[in-house]
Amino acid sequence: MFITLLPVSLGAGHAGVGLLQLYPGIIAGFLFFRLFDILKPGPIGWADRRNDALGVMLDDVIAGVFAAICVGVLAWLTHGVLGL
Repeated sequence: MFITLLPVSLGAGHAGVGLLQLYPGIIAGFLFFRLFDILKPGPIGWADRRNDALGVMLDDVIAGVFAAICVGVLAWLTHGVLGL
């Protein structure tokens, strides 16, 4: 989750607002992370199938990176393209 919320915290710092004011990004990050962690597409599933301690942690790290990318793209669409 810390990896997932990195774009939200960077955006809050850039905008000069408190992190909790960007709660839609926090909620979206949580939902994306859970979606990737449950469905385990691509490399997330590969890491989970390792069946060792590294695989247990690596699937969460990769899911966090994927979710962070989704949150960043969603923020770009919302604030950059739509101008909201």
